[in-house]
Amino acid sequence: MNKLLVLILTSVFSIPFLNSQNLQFKEAVFFDCGSGERDGNCSTPMFTSELKVETGQVLKITFISCSSFDGKQLGVSYIREGLIAINENIVKPETLNELWLPAGEYQISGYEPDETKMSGTFKGVLSGLLYDVVP
Repeated sequence: MNKLLVLILTSVFSIPFLNSQNLQFKEAVFFDCGSGERDGNCSTPMFTSELKVETGQVLKITFISCSSFDGKQLGVSYIREGLIAINENIVKPETLNELWLPAGEYQISGYEPDETKMSGTFKGVLSGLLYDVVP
């Protein structure tokens, strides 16, 4: 009896949410944000590119990275992470699940993680799910 009641209540409260969905999946996207060399200055971007989300669409960011693979230094190969900013706002890994970009133009920039004078080329990438907004 309790299972039947739970099923009925779940169904009744779920139906309005099923009808209120207004996003239709369009495609998975991969965006090359560009690349640039370190210069020891954390306040200026190493690279900048433009990302446009068309009118009537929204982009859910699923992955964003700015990284550099350096050759062997002291016999060890390693990957370093830089910082990615969208419209000059640094994207923090813990906010990635909440990052939705509505229609508009966005500036994607890559910044050095610190002011050490190590060399290296950083590359930025972004992937996400593109949805059409339907009435």
